[in-house]
Amino acid sequence: MSRLKQPRIAVIGYKNSGKTTVVENLVKALANKGFKVATVKHISEKNFSIDKEGSDTWRHSNSGAKLVAAVAEAETTLIIKSEFKDFNAEKFITPLDDFDVLIFEGFKNLLVDEEVAKIICVRSRDELKRFSKEAKGYIIGFCSFNSIEEALKLLIDLPKLIELTLKFINFERKILDLTWKLPQLDCKKCGYYSCRELALKIYEGKASFNDCKVLESKNLIKTKLIVDNNEVPIQRFVAEMIRLTVLGMASALKGVSINGDEKVFIEVKKE
Repeated sequence: MSRLKQPRIAVIGYKNSGKTTVVENLVKALANKGFKVATVKHISEKNFSIDKEGSDTWRHSNSGAKLVAAVAEAETTLIIKSEFKDFNAEKFITPLDDFDVLIFEGFKNLLVDEEVAKIICVRSRDELKRFSKEAKGYIIGFCSFNSIEEALKLLIDLPKLIELTLKFINFERKILDLTWKLPQLDCKKCGYYSCRELALKIYEGKASFNDCKVLESKNLIKTKLIVDNNEVPIQRFVAEMIRLTVLGMASALKGVSINGDEKVFIEVKKE
C-alpha cells in the first residue's frame, strides 16, 4: 500500500459540470475550519504552459531543466516538466506531506483509485449511472447544477456536501493514524487483506494491534534498517536473512570474531 499521510479527494466530472465551483467552496470551508489544504488541477488544454515564452524561467526549462522554481516576494512557483502520462499521484504528493487535505480537480484516472475518495460532478442522469459503475473506492457524493435524483444540487446543497466531506476527512484521519502505527507491509499474516483493513477493524473494535504478527515479533527481531532517518518495517524472515548475510560477510574480515547472535543495525543516507 502507499504510505498515505493525509486524506485525498478527487473532484471528477466532465467540462462545465461544476468541478471548480465545488473545489473553490470546499477549500474555503476547510480553510475556515483550520485545515491546511493543497489542491492539484489537471489542465486538458493541449501544449498548455503556465510559463511565458521568453521569460527567464522559460529559458531555464527550454535549456533542459526538468524542474524550475520561481521565487518571488509573495509566492513560490514550481514548474515540473513532465507529461500527463508520467503523472504519478503517489510520487507527486511527497512534497505535500505537511498538508492536512489534498484535493485533485479533474484526473479521471483517479476514478478507479481506491485510495482516493471521490466527489463526482454530473450533468445528467446517464453520467451519474456511468460514473457509478466505473468508480472504485469511497464516493463522498454526486452533485450537479441540474435537478437529478441521487445528486446534491449545486449551489443549494453545498452545506450538505461540505458536511459529508468533513465527515469523511475526520474518519479517514483516524484510520490513517491507526494505519501508520502498523508496519504497512500488507503481509496478510493477520488474516486481513491489508494493514488498512486491519486498521479499520481496530477502529471498529473487531481487532487489535496484537493481531499484527509483524508487531508481535518486533521484539524478537535483531535487525534494524533505517533509510533517510525512517525505520523500514521488515518481517522476521527478511530481518534474519539480512542479519545473517551481514554477519557472514563481516566474519570473513580479518580480526573480526562473530558469535552469530549479534544484532545488526543498518542506516542508509542519501548524499
